[in-house]
Amino acid sequence: MSATVRSPLYSMSTPINLTPHPRAESQAKKPPLCVDLDGTLLHTDTLFELLLVFLKRQPGKIFHLIAWLFRGKAFFKEQLSLHVQLPTSSLPIRQPLLEYLQEEAANGRSIFLATAANRRVAEQILADIPLFKGYFASDRFTNLAGDQKLRELTQQFGPKGFEYAGDSTRDLAVWRGSAGAIVVGSSARLMKTVERIAPVVRVFSQERHLLVHLIRQMRVYQWVKNTLIFLPLIGAHRVFDPWAVGQALLAFVSFSLCASAVYTVNDLTDLAADRAHPEKKTRPLAAGDLSPLAAIWLATVLFAASLATSALVSPGFTALVGFYILLTFSYSLGLKRYPVLDVLVLAGLYTTRVFGGELATGIPVSEWLLTFSMFVFLSLALLKRYAELRSDETASPAASNGRGYRLSDTEAVAMLGGAAGYLAVLVFALYINSDAVKIHYSYPRFLWLVIPLLLYWTSRMWLLAGRGEMTYDPILFSFKDRPTYAVGLMIMILLFLAGPLSPQG
Repeated sequence: MSATVRSPLYSMSTPINLTPHPRAESQAKKPPLCVDLDGTLLHTDTLFELLLVFLKRQPGKIFHLIAWLFRGKAFFKEQLSLHVQLPTSSLPIRQPLLEYLQEEAANGRSIFLATAANRRVAEQILADIPLFKGYFASDRFTNLAGDQKLRELTQQFGPKGFEYAGDSTRDLAVWRGSAGAIVVGSSARLMKTVERIAPVVRVFSQERHLLVHLIRQMRVYQWVKNTLIFLPLIGAHRVFDPWAVGQALLAFVSFSLCASAVYTVNDLTDLAADRAHPEKKTRPLAAGDLSPLAAIWLATVLFAASLATSALVSPGFTALVGFYILLTFSYSLGLKRYPVLDVLVLAGLYTTRVFGGELATGIPVSEWLLTFSMFVFLSLALLKRYAELRSDETASPAASNGRGYRLSDTEAVAMLGGAAGYLAVLVFALYINSDAVKIHYSYPRFLWLVIPLLLYWTSRMWLLAGRGEMTYDPILFSFKDRPTYAVGLMIMILLFLAGPLSPQG
């Protein structure tokens, strides 16, 4: 039998042949299979993906979104798809379901895409995945979801004339009018509901629980960077002061929650680049294990929790956290694309943690420590960019992660980073020669032995980066590097031998 789909929500240049493949007689008994897109065939939601791309590329038109939304969800989707194009070829596909669909199509079964996404998105999907006979999708006037989708499919295939693959409660209306349900990655409660309204043909379950993906997205291992908050405490030799330690711990928790929120925002704005990256493509958002909507909620909760915790420390510390959030948003949404300025901002963000330790504990941070920290973190930020550029040497010229650097900048970045590292050592040498050191140490000459240790560590880090042995984050690399621990231990011994004059410093 042959039929032509005449639904206004469907685009097809040639008639659809619904005749089963002659070598697969068993498929003749199977009705056409209609497959949902967002959350079903894809691990993500294309509407949120379009929204993120739009906000990243055209942030000045944010009020247009409100005006479009007032004219209805269908119009909203239409306008988004007109203003930005989604890179559908890199979207995370649910591979087990795709393999099942390919097998069914190879055996002669008719497969259709039935999505609430705009028709332009559907057309892109059909171009990327050439197994569908055609599609049903939203247009300027109709949002093809729920009962509306059921009406369109029933009009084309007849009552109970199709099977449907979906993933959420929004698909219950369609399943109720289908000949069979394919349930994808859903909860046990939804499964019980589906079983009551339609025969369940197949189930594709989630591999991991949502909580696991949320924890992975928070990147708790990155919290080690926030130990910089304890530097004023250590520098003033007050590590046994219970009140000061308690305040520093609260500040540490606040900055850590804020950092996790920042990583989530960064991942939302860098989805396309992360999916093209050999390592970052496994992150929960890039891989589709976590939806953009869930990530937005996660970032909101983490920011709120960070500010609430900071309020337990002091008003000044809360203001600093607010400034940190504002600066990180500026970095994520634009500053990271400006060479040199991006690493200065990163260095400033690390130094802000040290200053946060002062506001939390009330222990003043000397200008020497702030200056030393700024040069060290500038060197490490440049080291990170250098490692990224080295990794891109065999990639395309555009593979710079949206940071604004070119492969030709590699040598210049190395020169600037090495110079910043040695300037940090020079600042430490000048500090030893200053009158300020006599306030803290009885035998400051022991501190001179710290200088060759710092020179060794800085030179070795850049040497490893030049060999291509440095990871993308040199600070995390340091926490896993045995020579770094050895250098740190020897520096601590030398600080002890130098003899602090008093616990207050």
